[in-house]
Amino acid sequence: MSNRVNEQDKEEPSHFEAKKLDWRGWLKYLALTALIWIGMGFAYKSIHSHRPFRDSVTDATNGIGQLLMTGLYREQWIFWIATNLFSIYLWWGSNLHIQAMYWVYTLNSIVGWYQWTKAVKKA
Repeated sequence: MSNRVNEQDKEEPSHFEAKKLDWRGWLKYLALTALIWIGMGFAYKSIHSHRPFRDSVTDATNGIGQLLMTGLYREQWIFWIATNLFSIYLWWGSNLHIQAMYWVYTLNSIVGWYQWTKAVKKA
């Protein structure tokens, strides 16, 4: 077994420029969030979910957070924070361990928002 590293195995340091949504972007992604929330709510209702529209909130915020992350927008972190806080609400009173996990995720998302906001200001 060789300890040599192939040239293609060496990774370049990752560099990206964080972007910031303008008001049109906010409008677009908030409308898309509402569409996903309602669409998934009706999908859950069709399979007789007990809380279809409450459960679909996190589907919408997760989906938009992922889209914004792919586009390198700092606002993704707002959607991650919303996802985590709403998940805490959904688990309130039923599972303390899962709530604790989402509190940690929320703190991580706040740090992410802070870091990406600094990155946007540098760009």
